Amino acid sequence: MKIYSADTGQVAYKVKSRSTGKAQYDCYLKNRPNNEKTHAISFDTIEEAARFLIDNPGSGIRMNPGTAIISENVIIARDE
Repeated sequence: MKIYSADTGQVAYKVKSRSTGKAQYDCYLKNRPNNEKTHAISFDTIEEAARFLIDNPGSGIRMNPGTAIISENVIIARDE
C-alpha cells in the first residue's frame, strides 16, 4: 500500500518520535489547533493510517519531501 498526493507526488512516511525513537505514520484531524506532533494520531502501519484517513474526511497525513501535512487529493493505492 502507498499513500501519496495526486497533486505533488509527495509520499506518506513514518515520522520518528524524538522521545521514544519509534517511527510511525502521523495523521491529523481536520479541526486540529495546529500542526504540532502533540496533535498527531500515530499509527504503526500504513493500513491503519489509510483507515483513519477514510474514516475522517478532511484529515491529513505527513508526507515527504517537505514534511507537509497533506489532506487534499490524497490517493490510497492498494497493492495488487
